[in-house]
Parts: sequence; structure tokens; C-alpha cells
Amino acid sequence: MKKLFYIGLFGVLGVLLLAGCGSRRPPISVTWRISLLDDSSYVMQVTNRSNNETMVIHLNAKNKELGQHVSHTFKVAPGATEEIGILEAGWKFLPGETYSLRADGYTTAIKGTVPR
Repeated sequence: MKKLFYIGLFGVLGVLLLAGCGSRRPPISVTWRISLLDDSSYVMQVTNRSNNETMVIHLNAKNKELGQHVSHTFKVAPGATEEIGILEAGWKFLPGETYSLRADGYTTAIKGTVPR
């Protein structure tokens, strides 16, 4: 009987753990514009589509050709757009670079490539 109790307990715990591991994508969108300081690079525009949650976002970008990367953390208020470029992160986004954005409280990162 004790054995059945533990099997049931571990079964319930397993279900609860798996239910909590669902993929949650943050409600943000990414757009791009040409940098005003350097027309060969881009500025990332991150929009928070939430109506009531300020997002803490962690950016990682990588340029494989140059062997460089950057990490930058920033906040975006509900409904607002933050621009990230050379002035904010010390990084020129060049065509073909890869990036990922993770938001606190969300399990899924947004990944992409700077447009060519």
C-alpha cells in the first residue's frame, strides 16, 4: 500500500512539473530602422504589447564573422517601444547578426536575425 502511495505521489508531482513547463512567449515585437548615426547599421525597436506589465528584457546579440557579442538588459513599459543601438548598448546591429530576447517571467526566447 505504501508503494502505491509513492507511485501516485510521484505521478502527481510529474504532471504538475510538466504543466508548469509550458512555453510562454513574451508579448513583445521587434522591428528595425536604419541608424541615424551610421546608415550601414540598424537600431532594434522592441515594443511591449502588454497593457499592464513592464517587461525586463535581456538582449544577447552575436556577430559570428567578427567574433563579437553583446549583452544588454533594459525595461519596456506597457505599450511602449524602446530603441536599442550604439547609444544604448554600445552595439551596431549589422545585417545577418543573430539575436535573442528573454523577458523575466517568460520561458521562451524570441530569436532572430538582423535584416539584410
